[in-house]
Amino acid sequence: MTDSAGTRAELAATPEDLRLVLVAPSPDAARAASTAHDPTTEPWPTVVDAAADDEATEVDAIRRALDETNTRLVGFSGRILSGKSMTPRLRNGTKLAERCGLADAPFPLPVLTGWTDLRVLEVYTGWARERHADALATLQPALDAYLQLLPYRSFAASLDGIDIRDDGTLLLTGTCRRGASEGPTPPPEAVTLIMADLDGNTLLSVPTTPQLRVDAGVRRWTGFTAVVPVDQLPLGRTKLLVEAEGPAGFDPPRKRVTASIGLSAASRPLTVGGRRLQPVPVASGAAHLLELVTRQAGGLVARLGWSRTMAMHDLKAAVRRQPFAWVRLARFLTRPFFRTPIWLVGERADTARDNGYHLFSHLRRERHDIRSYYVIDRDCEQRDRVAGFGHVVAHSSWRHRLLMLHAEVLANAYSIKHMVPRQWDGSTYMRQFAWRVGAYRAYLNHGVDVDTNALRRRVGGYDTYTTTMAREAAAARATSGYDQQVVQAGLARYDALVPTPESRTILFMPTWRQYLVAKLFSTSDEGSRLFEGSTYQQFILGFLTSERLAAVLERHDYRLRFMPHYNLRNELADVPVGSERITVLGGASADIQQVMLEADLFVTDHSSVHFDIAYLGTPLIYSHFDNAEYRAFHATPSWFDHERDGFGPVVDDLESTIDAIEAYLEAGCRREAVYEQRAAEAFTYRDRDNARRNVAAIEALRP
Repeated sequence: MTDSAGTRAELAATPEDLRLVLVAPSPDAARAASTAHDPTTEPWPTVVDAAADDEATEVDAIRRALDETNTRLVGFSGRILSGKSMTPRLRNGTKLAERCGLADAPFPLPVLTGWTDLRVLEVYTGWARERHADALATLQPALDAYLQLLPYRSFAASLDGIDIRDDGTLLLTGTCRRGASEGPTPPPEAVTLIMADLDGNTLLSVPTTPQLRVDAGVRRWTGFTAVVPVDQLPLGRTKLLVEAEGPAGFDPPRKRVTASIGLSAASRPLTVGGRRLQPVPVASGAAHLLELVTRQAGGLVARLGWSRTMAMHDLKAAVRRQPFAWVRLARFLTRPFFRTPIWLVGERADTARDNGYHLFSHLRRERHDIRSYYVIDRDCEQRDRVAGFGHVVAHSSWRHRLLMLHAEVLANAYSIKHMVPRQWDGSTYMRQFAWRVGAYRAYLNHGVDVDTNALRRRVGGYDTYTTTMAREAAAARATSGYDQQVVQAGLARYDALVPTPESRTILFMPTWRQYLVAKLFSTSDEGSRLFEGSTYQQFILGFLTSERLAAVLERHDYRLRFMPHYNLRNELADVPVGSERITVLGGASADIQQVMLEADLFVTDHSSVHFDIAYLGTPLIYSHFDNAEYRAFHATPSWFDHERDGFGPVVDDLESTIDAIEAYLEAGCRREAVYEQRAAEAFTYRDRDNARRNVAAIEALRP
């Protein structure tokens, strides 16, 4: 079979050529049908009631839809897709049908939407053989080629990291997207990583190993690793490509490798095996292409050659008026004033209360050899907490921007983006500034991470990622693309977790909901509109104004403090309460850890702070008052299960929450033996050396 492009006119692709089938389980089918005729959706989808949300009924629904399809192409989805997103699928399916000689096929051809692609292809293959056996007597090779090439119509690859292994070889980690990549085993087609000169001539080819990743909540084989012997690295500037096996008679699918934003942020020169190399992002329109620059290491001539290469890169960027082309020159001119290694530490721009604060306090007390600074807004309330340590820098000031040029380490409890001066665009900083400076990026974390599926090296580009528990560390390595970057050092704030005397206080501290707030780093007020009337809001209101809760507090002489999550502090700032014994704290409160220390009982839904509470020995209650919504729209599958692994009872509504509170108050707020045992087994370290271990992990990054 040969590619017929150019030998016949390309078929016109119109929306009438494609049928989009929305497979919706009951009772969602009726709702989906009512929203299917969205004016922004073209073609309008056909809704097929799958009767239940399980594999067997979905398979049956797909087969029924195929029987009823009379268009050239058919796609399946579990949600509404816009016409904009369907247009390239329509175009790609039409072109591929033309290439494979199936333009006039007497049966519909599938296009992939990202929804259970592997299942769709498996069902389609069986259906086609059963329903169109006569046609396939001659068209089977063409259909096989179409189905093999179809997943590669969305072929894309990025490099996410380069690590030096213990044996001196390089481990390249990346992402390689293609359709039908979900499933228990990786796709059968092998993918090769190619290093080529700038004219496209292959200089080195190495096999890749597929790796599991989590993409849009689905486990997919979209990651890859490749081992590259250093002595085989081509010298000079090379570009990277990935190439997949293709059917006989077709050119193998090949794609240029781009630089992920995580790679760009963490890129710096590496020296190994007599070679000096660095992945360098190359802006090219909307694409973020990549070149690997490799030179001989050592000696004055080699150093000058490296400097010349990078200077020429910056000069070209300046001519094109690309952002941050001036960075290395400005750094060179101001370097005489910054001879001592500089660490910039922070959290959010207006907070000093979490692991950033505790790491900084440790550095200022114990490590005078490190020139550390804390970055925080000039006028925020929590600035006073760190002012006494000295070396406090106003966020976005000239001094802050100058220190960003020379910082050896950037350490933050939430995201390095919180430390980017407001005058700079965050994404442009990651893509164009960070690799020119090469600061080490330390993620101090702001709690034990139960949602490691959201952790992605290609997005964050961290050099250290702090974990507390062995299972947490294993989960973080499993699908993130990180490996040696994951350090089990413990949270710096745990150094201050010392039990306090009884206070007859209950702390209620639920976490946030990402579907009820505007996107982080956005100025939209969309979150307030989503929050009003939500199940979350109704529970909070019902709980805080409950007459029964007020009576329980009065009867046992206890008080309750409500700490809204930082991301919902505005929505809950004026929430009413039903008793003078209930106090609403500010979501940006500086004394959050002290509030936790003083609690005799802790109530939460899913906040990771429950690990701090368990570490202290304080009894706690998990209230899963909106569990179905939380699981569907916020959480992803986790290595930690409250029922199986938690440190307190799990309840599911208002009355059972108050029941559990009353039971603990009657028992004198004592934690049961089963939860004592779980806590004893969960934490690797129970000392006050967490900050020290974090510092040691960061210092170990230096060559």
